[in-house]
Amino acid sequence: MPHVGWLLDTLAEWDPDADPHDEGPQFDWHDIEGLLGMAHNAGVVWAQPLAIWALNAHEALITLDLPDGGPRLCSLVEEVTFYAPSLPKFTVADAVWCALTAVRDTGASLVAELERTYSTSPAPTS
Repeated sequence: MPHVGWLLDTLAEWDPDADPHDEGPQFDWHDIEGLLGMAHNAGVVWAQPLAIWALNAHEALITLDLPDGGPRLCSLVEEVTFYAPSLPKFTVADAVWCALTAVRDTGASLVAELERTYSTSPAPTS
């Protein structure tokens, strides 16, 4: 897997000495929340408005703050098992990539849902 800049920046923020090619860990929601925080610290633009709210060991909500100060969007409950690579063996970089891109995709789906809602809503009348 090619290592994109934001992934390398996040890994360096998380653990500058980590080898992205080592065997990958299994993450829980608190780990993924920490990785998202490291992505924030590394200046990953798409990570800035996202947050994870762990409900228990397996379930969490993902929220997205709208840039215009609008309401915070919230996902349905997500399960951490969806965020593990489906490879028999995977690296640290694979695990971080899979977890954070899944969170990013949830944020993108929240924006798409908002856009669909506004595009199908009738225009306000005075």
